[in-house]
Amino acid sequence: MRACLLLISFLLALWCVAGGVNRYDFELSSNQGEISGILVTVDDGNVVKGSVINQFGLTAVDFGYNKLNQKVRLYHLVGFLNKWKIKYVLKRDLKAMMQVLYGKDVERLPSRYKVTKDGNCMKLVNTRFDLNYIIKGQ
Repeated sequence: MRACLLLISFLLALWCVAGGVNRYDFELSSNQGEISGILVTVDDGNVVKGSVINQFGLTAVDFGYNKLNQKVRLYHLVGFLNKWKIKYVLKRDLKAMMQVLYGKDVERLPSRYKVTKDGNCMKLVNTRFDLNYIIKGQ
């Protein structure tokens, strides 16, 4: 119930803020499975709030990214992702993804990340854990 209310309030906030809303097609894949859906971000100046929602409307990840100190905070994770190791890896990967999307040089990322950009498509690969993130802009 709480997660449903959080999703509704997040979506209402998205409709209220017209200028800073970005929508991306999102895919996270590994050798054990994949999550696909849309990534919706709202840029509030120094903080970027985002949510990954699958095709059925299930919110997989809600997060916030502070541009000043470049930290990611996870607000909500779907049950099968709510493990300490997954949270740790996901926070670091989301931080790298937000740094690339919001203007940091690709060369300054840690060596475990490989980034390729092709037009409005970005692919971020975590080589240490063999995770592939594909983000396509709308």
